[in-house]
This record gives sequence, C-alpha cells and structure tokens, in this order.
Amino acid sequence: MAVADSGQEHWERVQVLRELVTLRKRVAELESALREGTALGSEDSEKKFRLIFEQANDAFFLEDRDERLVDVNRRACRLTGYTREELLSKKLADLESPDKSEGSPHQEYLSSGMHADASFENVILHRTGQPIVVEVNIATLRLGKEDLFLSVMRDITERKRTEELLTRLALYDPLTGLYNRNSLEEILRKEESRSRRYERPIGFLMIDVDRFKEINDTQGHHIGDAVLREISKLLKAIVRASDVVIRRGGDEFLVILPETAIEADVVRTRIERGVEFWNRTQKLTPFPVTLSIGSSYWTAQGLETVEDAMSRADAQMYARKRKAKKAARAADDGE
Repeated sequence: MAVADSGQEHWERVQVLRELVTLRKRVAELESALREGTALGSEDSEKKFRLIFEQANDAFFLEDRDERLVDVNRRACRLTGYTREELLSKKLADLESPDKSEGSPHQEYLSSGMHADASFENVILHRTGQPIVVEVNIATLRLGKEDLFLSVMRDITERKRTEELLTRLALYDPLTGLYNRNSLEEILRKEESRSRRYERPIGFLMIDVDRFKEINDTQGHHIGDAVLREISKLLKAIVRASDVVIRRGGDEFLVILPETAIEADVVRTRIERGVEFWNRTQKLTPFPVTLSIGSSYWTAQGLETVEDAMSRADAQMYARKRKAKKAARAADDGE
C-alpha cells in the first residue's frame, strides 16, 4: 500500500546497473580464460578459469543450452547445501521453489532467446527445503559456437525480511496490527479508483473510544492498550474481509466499507451491539466501554470529495461523543 519512493527506486536502479557491470567484467574474464584454454589447451588457462570461478564471493551456476548444470563453485554448494556432484546431476530449475517453477524469471530468460545480461530476484530451495530469496545476475558466456549461461546468485533472504519488517512498521500499527494512518492515502486512492470504475459507493465509519483518557488515568496505560487491542479484534471480526480497518491514532479508528452506502449505519449498529455484548464479560474496566461512531458514504456521481464524506463522518462522531459526555455527567450528577 505504500507510495513508491522515487529516491529509493533510483538507488535500486543504480545498484542493479552496478551489479550488471560487475557481472559483465566477470563474464569477460571467464570467456577470456575459456578461449585461452580452448585455443592453447593450456593447463594455466584452466587454472585461471578455476581461480576466477572459485574465488568469487557469490554462487556461480553454469548451464548449457539444455539447461543442465555443467559447473558450479564452492559458494553454490554452500548456498544450496548440495555437493558439487549432486548439483551437476540437476538442472537449475530443480532448485527453484515450486511456487516459482512456472513462469519463473529464470525460465523466462532462457526461453526468450534474447540473452542480454539480466537481473532479477528468485526463490530457490536449500537441500533442507528452506526457501532462499536470491538476487540473480545472469549472462551468456560465448565459447566458440556454444552458449553457456552463467547465473550469479546472492542470498538476500535476510535483507528481504528486513525490508518486509520496515514496510510493516511503516504501514501497520504495532499495538493492534491494523493499518496505520500512513497507509490511509494509498488505500483511499485505490478504493476511490475502484469506486469510480465500477460506479459503486464507499462507506465510512469514524470511531472513537469514549472515556479513553479516564481508562488510562484510572486503570493504567497497559489497560488502555488492552482495550484498544480488544476493540481492534472486535472491529475486524464484525466487518467483511473486503473492508479496511485503520487505527488513525490514539483511540480513533476508521473503517472503510467498499460498495456500501446507507448500509454503513447497519454496520455501525452491529459494532455497537458487539461492544455491548463484549462488555458483559470484559474485566478490563469497572464500567462499560462504549464507542462514538459517525457514518457517511461517498459516490463518484455526487459533488463532494472523498475527504468531504470522511469529514461528515468525523463531525457526526464528535457530535455523538459530546452527547455521550453530557449523558455521563448527568448520570454522575444523579448519583
């Protein structure tokens, strides 16, 4: 859901170009060693080839036109967990994850017939079955009339995990696991585009937890956090899988209801009843937890913007919250 970062994209393109330049230098060195060995039958040329091949910091896989592995280096064995003999009895496609076997970037490269240098990410399986995310740079080695394909692989599994973690931290609320407000703009953009395309409305629910400051002040912030987690679970359980629940911050939530107009009020009632039922058994607070909920919907055929519709729901929510506060004060005065 994140909006693409142009600076990050530029950096990634520069890195790919650098890798391809490095690969081309390695390929030139290997081609030179292979040609020398072919032309002269030189033992020194064979040693030069093996030295370049084995001293590489990345895993090298050399394939023939029938996609059979004809050579690998020690790094390739270390990456996959197989011995050299075991790898040479396989095709590189045998190492790919079953999820990637059809239409994998490696297969697409080999079947394209256009064997310019290329770079892509792929998933292979370690001997133990553990998936490994690899960055692949592939090029064609020309030896006389024969083409060999050199795949240079680097394990980027940890890097991808870190990237996924950073993405999750950027887009998801760590307390509740819901989307956070950073994701809102992209989600709205996609839902608005879909709504215009299919001429369907979008419903909105703005939700605020009543007396939340009082919960934090009297019961402690750990109880306040627990209440937010429970409300989050309740919201996710009540709405549809296609609906989106976002924690806007603090004790405020937003529910986006695709293809929903006045039915947003029905969803609001279901949530209120769900909270009422939950209050019968919850032991977090000495008083019932209630929500102030404002609802609205937007259609592409109307004159207002999506933001206008959300503002209407927000205003309605705060009006309900003020009413709830007045009712609470009246109850306290009555005691």
